[in-house]
Amino acid sequence: MNRNSLGSHAAFFKLSLRPSGCWIEAQKDTVELPHFHPTVFKIFQCWVEDGCFDWDLCSGNWFTRSSPSHTKVLVGNKQHVEEALVSTSLDGLVQCYILGDYLDAPGFQNETMDQLYELYANIHYNDYEIPLYNIRYIRENTSHGSLLLRFVIDALQFCLSKKTLLLAGEKGLIPGGLAVALAAEGLEPAERVAPWSKYASAYHLHPSIKYDNPDSNVCSCTGWPGNSWVASWDTYTENLSLYHEWE
Repeated sequence: MNRNSLGSHAAFFKLSLRPSGCWIEAQKDTVELPHFHPTVFKIFQCWVEDGCFDWDLCSGNWFTRSSPSHTKVLVGNKQHVEEALVSTSLDGLVQCYILGDYLDAPGFQNETMDQLYELYANIHYNDYEIPLYNIRYIRENTSHGSLLLRFVIDALQFCLSKKTLLLAGEKGLIPGGLAVALAAEGLEPAERVAPWSKYASAYHLHPSIKYDNPDSNVCSCTGWPGNSWVASWDTYTENLSLYHEWE
């Protein structure tokens, strides 16, 4: 890929590949990302080169030889925690977001969030459920203050009851500290708004430094304003400790 193109879309490449830089990547003229599936970077590459998110690449189960469109995972709603079929694209999208976080590529993260936004909405509309199997993975692999983690926590607050939240904690699906903090806040009496019913910009990054972004300024799944427009989107007061201070 073109060095300048990479640098204009991700701060990691802009810094690590500077000709006069002291980073080992610049000295070797090679960047290695061993913790990410090759398909994840391929999706990023297509986004940089073609200006669009390649949904076909994200489909299927990358971690097995088979490629089913859906797989059984643990989900929850206000009544129960059980197994249900969920699109295998979810794991790929989460990895894409984490890659964007690692590369400091806010435009790619915003595009990925638009895709996650739509997928979580579709899962919820099926039976008012939210995936629970990947909560710990997201918590352990996102940076401090991650908007993906914030989105997931908002979804937990909206979709679960105190009973199912504590049950998910008992099953080890949600870190115990988070489950207790959310339960203590009281989920059932509160009037919540589904994360996917807010403006898309609620979960977009708004970097102070402008990087080239092939994404349009409109959320592809809702048509609402996108990443350069900050809306007054919160409908309830946030307890910031819920997002950061738990194990």
